[in-house]
Amino acid sequence: MEISCDNIKLKTDINIEYADALSEIMNERDLDLYIASHSFPVRYTRDDAIAFIRRNKEMFGKKFAIDFFIFINDDIAGVVTLDDIDYENKNAHIGYILGKRYRNHGYMTSAVSNAINYGHKTLKLHRIYTSVIEFNIKSLKVLLNNGFYIEGISKDSFFYNERFYSMFMMARVFNY
Repeated sequence: MEISCDNIKLKTDINIEYADALSEIMNERDLDLYIASHSFPVRYTRDDAIAFIRRNKEMFGKKFAIDFFIFINDDIAGVVTLDDIDYENKNAHIGYILGKRYRNHGYMTSAVSNAINYGHKTLKLHRIYTSVIEFNIKSLKVLLNNGFYIEGISKDSFFYNERFYSMFMMARVFNY
């Protein structure tokens, strides 16, 4: 599948030829801190990128994750993912990463908008949620510009390099 809008393309199926460029994006400084994940590889390899591109995103015949690879001028620039898709309760988590050289141009706001529109209109999701580490104001703005609101703050919930960080709990709820 491919979605084109606002000078970007979102593609769900890509070739492993993009693995090197994807691993370069995933190796940008402190990404594990910005996405607040201890399971994110400290050194993201080409093999990690290939596994991510090829990962099985279905269980029992239903998608539990959809990765939208972001392309700008035919270059891979990042990814937006809807995951933990819960069809029964009509909700999903959203996560995203954009390479440094593509930031501050509105690309991520547009990519997130397209992904949540797909989630709402195609998957019939009622709620999309995520969390943002306390100092990541740019990510917070992307979400606020896409109709998300702050549900609350998870105080000191992420421990990294001998320090606790709080998380903004964010959601967008669609009315039918």
